[in-house]
Order: sequence, then C-alpha cells, then structure tokens
Amino acid sequence: MPRIRRISQGRRTRNATSQLNFCSNQSAEQINEQNVIERNRLSQIRATRTTEQREYANEEDMDRIRCNRSVISTRVVVNSNVRARRQINVALNTHRAAFHYNRTIDYSADQSVAIVPISVLCPHCNALRYKNETPGMCCASGKVKLTPLTPPPDALNSLLSGSGRDSKHFLAHIQKYNNCFQMTSFGATNVIRDIFMTIFKIQGQLYHRAGSLLPVPGDDYKFLHFYFMVNAPQEID
Repeated sequence: MPRIRRISQGRRTRNATSQLNFCSNQSAEQINEQNVIERNRLSQIRATRTTEQREYANEEDMDRIRCNRSVISTRVVVNSNVRARRQINVALNTHRAAFHYNRTIDYSADQSVAIVPISVLCPHCNALRYKNETPGMCCASGKVKLTPLTPPPDALNSLLSGSGRDSKHFLAHIQKYNNCFQMTSFGATNVIRDIFMTIFKIQGQLYHRAGSLLPVPGDDYKFLHFYFMVNAPQEID
C-alpha cells in the first residue's frame, strides 16, 4: 500500500520551513521589492477579471471571512466557559474564600454554597433572618423593645417629604447639614461610674443632644454656634 503523502501546508512542513528560512535571509530592500512585484501582479490579475469573476471572488472572500468569524466566536465561547469553570474550581479550592470576595466568580454555581433568601420572620420585632440563623439575635426573643420614634416637627417633616424646592435642596445636601451637628454631646438612660475609674459604662438608650444650628433670636452664640457659625465669611477666607 503506497505511503500517504502529507499535505505541504502548515508551520512544521518542509516547504513551510524552507520558505521561512528563505524569507529570513532576505534583506529589507529585497522584501520591499518582492512586495511591490506581488502588488503589481495582483493588480494585473484584478484588472483582467470580468464582472462575474469579481463577484465570484468577492463571494469567496465573504464566505472565508464568515467562516473565520464563526471559528473565532466559537473559540471565544469555549474560552469563556473554560475560564468560568476555572473560577468555580478556584472558589471550591480556596480556603476562607468568604473573606476574599471576588465579584467575577459565580458563587451560586458552587454546589457547596447555598444562597437562600431571608424569609424567617421574628414574632416579636418582625425582623427577618435566615432559616438556620440563631433565633433571638435581633431582640433577645422580645426582651429588647425600642420605643417608636416621635414624629418630627412640621417644619422638619416638610423637609423630609421630598416635595418642594427646599425639601429637595435639603435632601441633596443632608450630609453637609448632618456634619454641622456632629460635634454634639451625648447622653444615656443610665451612666454607671465606678470610683477611681477613668471610664464609664452606658446602659439603656444612647442619644445625642443636638441643639439648634443657630441661636434663638436675642440669644448669644455659644459652643457649636461660636466655633462654626460666627464670622462664617472670615472662616472661609
């Protein structure tokens, strides 16, 4: 049986190797001269083609381009799937991965990870928790009860509504207004002081004693008013 002849195409064939060696031994002038000759030859061939031959050649070129694009897109999909599988394997084999969260990894695809919704409702404070979460972590099974917040005054409530020019301006700059009251004293329901101790314990509710940003008409500036609100143009300069 005759020996099957190999196709003389590819990077490792004898013809390809000899052609590569021939091109590498040429000078820059020889390469430019051959390129000019090749361009002229192709121009002559295209000039002698008829309209039907041009259309046929264009169709062949378009088919070749479509085939190359389909191959490239298939490779892209395959490579993407391979990268996704590698990322999942990395998440499986990584110790303490929860402390090094990577948003490019789909943790829900990991069989050892169960991402469930927060669906269990506390019967005492109506807080939501996970199914296997320890009960009583929210309100100590009804022992901790927070008093409802008192409604704000009408002037402040109108600023929180979101309707009107003043309200929209206040909500857009609420952080700046809040920073103006950050240096305030705080109080607690019960402050426990031990003898000869430089620290104190707080029990019960903790709150801030924030006064008005500006003094009452007829009253003098003091504390927060004096340090931050007096001579504002001079402080800015």
